[in-house]
Amino acid sequence: MSSHPTAHELFAAVKANEPKISLATVYNTLESLSTSGLCRRIPDATGSGPSRYDADVGPHVHVLVSDGRVMDVPHDLSIRILADLCPETLSELETRLGIKVTEVDLKLIANANEA
Repeated sequence: MSSHPTAHELFAAVKANEPKISLATVYNTLESLSTSGLCRRIPDATGSGPSRYDADVGPHVHVLVSDGRVMDVPHDLSIRILADLCPETLSELETRLGIKVTEVDLKLIANANEA
């Protein structure tokens, strides 16, 4: 299973080996990595919690759970979900908005208490 740590979790992990590192350095590094496409920032499902980060920038789907967890959808299901996106709908979206879709980032949001 993949990890989707917060900046504070990464800071705590790195601080053990690099005691002089600052939290600002971790945030700045994560911003640079996400801007350059080397990691993915995943905002919290509630909008009030911390973002999480994913080093896997390949195509896959995330489930954002209301308790703050982020889970990867199993690879085979991710591929099927992304493949099922209707090309005609994406084409219409591009035409109507005057844009070119270059990547799809799909997030599913779930309640932790309901199964």
